Amino acid sequence: MSRVDLYLGNPDYSVVTGACPHDCPDTCSWQVAVEKSSGRAVDIWGHADHPITQGRLCGKVDRYLERTYHAGRLTTPLRRVGPKGSGHFEPVGWDEAVAAIAGRLRAIIGEHGAEAVLPYSYSGTLGFLQGEGMATRLFNRMGTSRLARTICSEAGF
Repeated sequence: MSRVDLYLGNPDYSVVTGACPHDCPDTCSWQVAVEKSSGRAVDIWGHADHPITQGRLCGKVDRYLERTYHAGRLTTPLRRVGPKGSGHFEPVGWDEAVAAIAGRLRAIIGEHGAEAVLPYSYSGTLGFLQGEGMATRLFNRMGTSRLARTICSEAGF
């Protein structure tokens, strides 16, 4: 019995088909078993019908649920308290965090112009599906400096 059959035959679970958000070129498809009572994903596997990966997941995604539900995962914004590098942070609400970031960007743009802001991304979700669409639109609207979004992006995909 396949994993998908195991869950499809059980009324306590539903199977959801999705796609990986990471930045590799395969745009992998996966299936996730979701426990109906809690809404929690309990298992993930590669979609057997995907033409490239044919039911396999890479090492980054194979343990996706462990990372998603890890007790040490950040789920609220943190603000640094004390000197940079001290490693001391305090939790703040989302509205407060967004207001602080927006205020800092406004101050920089007001004093130095929009090109003083250089958008930069490091890794993870820069691929075809997410493509940083919202971030690109935001920074374009702000008139910030332009960068390929990562130093290495033009050399790779």
